[in-house]
Amino acid sequence: MKNLNFDEMRRRMIEEQLIPRGISDKRILEA
Repeated sequence: MKNLNFDEMRRRMIEEQLIPRGISDKRILEA
């Protein structure tokens, strides 16, 4: 569980760095 949480947090941080939060959320919803 700890690993999953850490991986998810890391992925979110990377996504936020790559693209704005609004666009990131839109992309996640589309995907």
